[in-house]
Amino acid sequence: MKEVLKGFKHLAREIIIYIIPGFLFIFDILLLLKINHIEIIENKLFLDNIFIITIVIAYILGHFAISFREVILQLLGIIKSPKEDKCEQLDKELEIYKIDIDRYEGFIERYNLLYAFRKNITWVNIILLIINISCATFEFQNSTFYIITMIVNLIFIMFFGFNTYNTNKEYVKRVDKIWKLINKDKI
Repeated sequence: MKEVLKGFKHLAREIIIYIIPGFLFIFDILLLLKINHIEIIENKLFLDNIFIITIVIAYILGHFAISFREVILQLLGIIKSPKEDKCEQLDKELEIYKIDIDRYEGFIERYNLLYAFRKNITWVNIILLIINISCATFEFQNSTFYIITMIVNLIFIMFFGFNTYNTNKEYVKRVDKIWKLINKDKI
């Protein structure tokens, strides 16, 4: 039973971090195709397997968004190499996991998941904003649609970006607090 639960938790993480943001990506692209009267593939093999194909594409797009973020931040010089404080934080997190898995799962893993989800939603919307701006530049016919989608993208970027930042700050506080509690229990 423990292994089934472990597998379920891993699958849930993949769905939350990659597939949901990937579906958001697919939804926007499908809207762009529809608004521009571009027919979606009507191949029988594709339609018969659309559920599986959509999940696979969503999963890949979710990974793409995270990779896109890393590349852009490295190009901008924001991320260079793992910082010492991040490594220290990770060391604490791993030690907490080894000592008290219940505290880890209840207070740290949840925030890691929230952080990754919110970060990926933010970056999917940054990519979609770039795509929508590009399409609006060349397509004046549906300018209202593009303006609405860009506003939605900006709202998601601001909301999820702000929450990503706060979740990360809260995560660091939680790791430090649990670390102090565990070390206090040892004394």
